[in-house]
Amino acid sequence: MFGTEMDVKVSYAEITKRVAACIVDQTIFLVCCSFFFLLISFILPEEFLANFFNYVFPDTNTDTGLISERHEILGDLGTLLDSLVYIALEVLMITKLGWTPGKLLLGIYIKDASTLKNAALMQVVMRSTLKALLFIPLYISEWFLILPILVLIFAVFDKRKQFFHDKIANTVVIDYKPEECHLNLNYVGITRRIIADIIDYFILKGISLVYVIFVWVILRTTIPQSLIIHTCSSFLLSVIFGVFMVKKSGGTPGQLLCGIHIKDANTLENVTLVQAIIRYILIEVIHFPILITRREFFNKYTSEWWIDPSSGLIFVGIILIFICAIFDRRKQLLHDKIAKTVAINYKPSS
Repeated sequence: MFGTEMDVKVSYAEITKRVAACIVDQTIFLVCCSFFFLLISFILPEEFLANFFNYVFPDTNTDTGLISERHEILGDLGTLLDSLVYIALEVLMITKLGWTPGKLLLGIYIKDASTLKNAALMQVVMRSTLKALLFIPLYISEWFLILPILVLIFAVFDKRKQFFHDKIANTVVIDYKPEECHLNLNYVGITRRIIADIIDYFILKGISLVYVIFVWVILRTTIPQSLIIHTCSSFLLSVIFGVFMVKKSGGTPGQLLCGIHIKDANTLENVTLVQAIIRYILIEVIHFPILITRREFFNKYTSEWWIDPSSGLIFVGIILIFICAIFDRRKQLLHDKIAKTVAINYKPSS
């Protein structure tokens, strides 16, 4: 009787929302992993990478079959490591926050199926592990794609929209109803925010370019070193500049020119320092996928197997983030939802 009443009151998340959230999560994870490995390739000296390659493939000129086998083993180990890291991060976020970035963006939460409270640690570990195991057969044969499809079909017709890992872990995914919007408040649309972002982009690029030229003249760095300095300085400058301007003036130059102010989503007061730092670090992380689609720069540091299958996923993930913001009542992008900020129309007093 209790379960029936609960089912009537609860709005379970639709399958399309859950799939979209999964794509966003995978995109963010893929970008973070790529940024990490790219950073490692910048930090570690070429001699270390060459020595590692010679250690793994000491007989490259003698046995091509052995080389292929070792490549396959390294690929399997990399896949296993990626899966373990993804499971660990997902468990950490769901147990501490109740959501992953994709789920927060789509407004859905993971809860215990019986109590509708936050899921326990063992429930989340079991859920995330079983979900990862579902895709392992795909590495054996593409024909095993039928398994995720069957699971998806059964979930569509399930009363609580539960996948098999939800049923075993006794969890459900529910729609989260956000706080009511301020009716007399005009939230800024996505188009104007993109225009403000473009203005800020050119301002910051100009400043970082002057800085890189200055460093190149003084230190006489090589072109690869200058590119590394330019990438790192652009990231740090964007974060520091954004945090400083929002704390001091309520918005960046582009936002102020477009009549936009950044405020706390709940109180509509000025954002705190922590909110500003979280917001602008996340903005740079979201901007990073646009950068990694530029093959000319990254072909030197990443292999084709990474770019080709992932560029489509990255593109879809970015589009989903913007589509969700367009239909969101408060026009919040992913970084707004995590930092709990909103962009509102600013009309200066006459």
